[in-house]
Amino acid sequence: MKDKKNKKFHFRLPKRNLLNLILLIVIPIALFFIIAIPVLYVNEYNNNKVTPFQSDIGNIDEDLITYGDKDTIKDFNFVFYCSNYNNQTGSVTFRAIAYENENTSSVINLSNQITIKVGMYSNWIKTETNSSSRSRYIAPGPKSGLASSRYYADFSISNIPTLPKKGGLPFINIKTIPAYVYITYKTIINGSETTKYYILKYDYEDYIIDSKELNETREKEVRVYNSNIQWRYAKDTSWTTLTTIDYYIGLETKVSDTHIQYKRKADTEWKNLKPLTELQNYEPGKSIDTRVYGSSIQWKFSDETNYRSLLTGINDPELRVENGVIQWKRKYLTSWNTLKAVSELEGYEDGKTVETRDLRINSGNIQWRWNGESDYQNIQTVSSIMGFEVRINSNTKNLEWKCADETNWIELVMNGNVISTKNLDTKPTIIGPTVGGI
Repeated sequence: MKDKKNKKFHFRLPKRNLLNLILLIVIPIALFFIIAIPVLYVNEYNNNKVTPFQSDIGNIDEDLITYGDKDTIKDFNFVFYCSNYNNQTGSVTFRAIAYENENTSSVINLSNQITIKVGMYSNWIKTETNSSSRSRYIAPGPKSGLASSRYYADFSISNIPTLPKKGGLPFINIKTIPAYVYITYKTIINGSETTKYYILKYDYEDYIIDSKELNETREKEVRVYNSNIQWRYAKDTSWTTLTTIDYYIGLETKVSDTHIQYKRKADTEWKNLKPLTELQNYEPGKSIDTRVYGSSIQWKFSDETNYRSLLTGINDPELRVENGVIQWKRKYLTSWNTLKAVSELEGYEDGKTVETRDLRINSGNIQWRWNGESDYQNIQTVSSIMGFEVRINSNTKNLEWKCADETNWIELVMNGNVISTKNLDTKPTIIGPTVGGI
């Protein structure tokens, strides 16, 4: 019996056949490419690698710099796009716009500036070119941003290679080059000032656009001015007229079977103003015409030419003193409102009185004098007691109105539609389309 312990191990090569020979050749080559090609590509990339704005950020703590994209900045709206790209000449023009959003006023004063610098960088083809810095103000809104070079900045870059361009290794084909934007600005929060640094990357599809709508995020304001209802974006300097107050509180008249009637244009209910039987020379069956002319309500018989005044000064209050109290009312209404007790007037003493003839309207003011004296004093403005008021409802964002002597606010309606802040200036601000391209 043979001793297995004395049996020797002999290494044998695989049998020499075609498959084995192919494997012996292919495996080393494959291992070479698996290791060598990545190394070559990494070396090529690193040899051509550039850092955006290296000369600008060299002395800044890296932790203070925020790297991001077109949606990174939250303190204001920032829009960056290509206005011209000439592939043949290698020239590019960009425009940058900054305008306020809902966060801006709490962290940035609009009188402060932001500094912007633009560059285009590509590692594979060793491209590094950038523009000069520009400082611009943050605009109150996109319309202002588009209209003034105080708010937008243009940047020109040249020496961009004709694209597409091959890199130094196989399979590298550069079709587009990203743009980078370096932005710095200061914020002040609770009295503490901080400088912020951003480097934003914009790929080709981000900065080459056909057209883009800029969102308007500012609050809107409304007011009454010279009998007009006006609105504007907050911080704008100009107002836009929406309509006149006459559209709502202007009087209309008509003739019923028994009365001359009136109503405000915004109301639906007609009210009696004067019985027909009280008109001079009235006879049953006579046809009557009425109109509102200036600050008067007028009437005439239909076969007459000239109108007669029925009520004048309808936009001024009627004044009287009743039981020691100065009162007022709208001339076409019947109920009186308290203005002020005579005893509360400046300089009142026992025996001093004010009578109805001592009251007057002068330059938009209600004035009074002590009976027997000549000097008048202002007590209140007419607009403060019967002026038109308008506001934006903070909950519904609808525009509302009322007169100063009323308590209920009414929704502002035009052409049958309730007016809200969404209805104001619905035409969007558009940038683009881009000129040129690759």
